[in-house]
Amino acid sequence: WLDFRSVRDALSLEIQLASGIFLLVALMGAFGVRFSILNVAMIPAVLAAGIDMGVHVKHREKEGYGPLASARFVAQAVQLSLITTIMGFGALFFAEAGMLKGIAWISVLGQLSMYFICMIVFPLGKEWWKSRCEKISAEKKIVFETALRD
Repeated sequence: WLDFRSVRDALSLEIQLASGIFLLVALMGAFGVRFSILNVAMIPAVLAAGIDMGVHVKHREKEGYGPLASARFVAQAVQLSLITTIMGFGALFFAEAGMLKGIAWISVLGQLSMYFICMIVFPLGKEWWKSRCEKISAEKKIVFETALRD
């Protein structure tokens, strides 16, 4: 809230984070990854990545770019961050300790789920909603103008 001074924008980012965590848990189930004490410690890192991605996109939107243009604008920086984080934590896949492999799973799946939600799903959803609202507004305007003529 302090960054954007808008409850609506803050809630939008919170919904993105919750959606990313939900997708993470779904992917964990799909890949058979269970929570452990060390895995849970990775959740704040996953949330931090989601906050970072969402805030960068939202800042570009505040500058006047559309949702998809905002995501495209920050895509290279976010992708570079994503790749280096996945490479760093992905190295733990080669560890012999199962707990460290769990950290790798949580980190990689979490980063990918946050990227998918913050950089693809939400910008596409916002763009769709924006075009839908514009279409409805145009239809209402036509109906209103027709009513005025009659």
